[in-house]
Amino acid sequence: MAIAANSKWVRCLTLQGLEQADAMALLQAGGFTGKEPGLSALWQLYRGNPLALKTIIPLIQSIFAGNVNAFRRQNTIVVGDHLEALLNQQFESLSQTLLQILFWLQDHSRDILQTAIQVYAAGFSHLLHL
Repeated sequence: MAIAANSKWVRCLTLQGLEQADAMALLQAGGFTGKEPGLSALWQLYRGNPLALKTIIPLIQSIFAGNVNAFRRQNTIVVGDHLEALLNQQFESLSQTLLQILFWLQDHSRDILQTAIQVYAAGFSHLLHL
């Protein structure tokens, strides 16, 4: 546990997702055999988040007949009601200033990425002349 900004009042705890073996056990408990193609990619896509995995298990089982790759071909991330509520709670707790910064970053992300790549490339340009 790290203490944010050296304050005794604010603490941050970084949580990691499930390890692959634990995620596979969770998926098997949800009705998968563990041998379905795409399960490993599903674990990576949702970064082992147990709530997210629990949310998509019934969806994949009912709508896609357990076909993980068919689900993945939809090229979308499903956010269930529980996860959406948590995200909304976090979003609503942000200050107006932080919200403005986030929206600005969203609107200018392509420009920022391009500039970052140019700065990064410029820093290594001397390697191109070897």
